[in-house]
Amino acid sequence: MLSEYGIKVIRFTNQEINNNFNGVCQRINDELPLSFASAQDIPLDEGDIPLLTNKKSLA
Repeated sequence: MLSEYGIKVIRFTNQEINNNFNGVCQRINDELPLSFASAQDIPLDEGDIPLLTNKKSLA
C-alpha cells in the first residue's frame, strides 16, 4: 500500500542496529533514490542540519 505512494519500508532488528550500525546506515543509503542526493544540494536555512550530505558520504 505504501509503495503506491513511492514509499519503501525497510526493517532492522535492534540486534542489527546495535551490532552493525554502519551496515544499517549503508543499507538505508543504498535504498535512497538517486534524486535524493541531488536534493541535498538545496541551500539550508540558518540552523538547519543536513541528515545526509550525499550517497558517497557513508561509504
